[in-house]
Amino acid sequence: MWRINIQLTYCFQNIHRFRIFHFFLQEISEYASKIYIQNFINPMIGLAEGI
Repeated sequence: MWRINIQLTYCFQNIHRFRIFHFFLQEISEYASKIYIQNFINPMIGLAEGI
């Protein structure tokens, strides 16, 4: 019983770590996509409107 409890605790710690990692990944990808849109898509739209 005690051993199972340790495994569960370890499991929960890993899940928590994974959630933090996942959160950071989401933040980074959101930030990156904003930069991508500002630097690439907006100038393309500007060029298309200019033409």
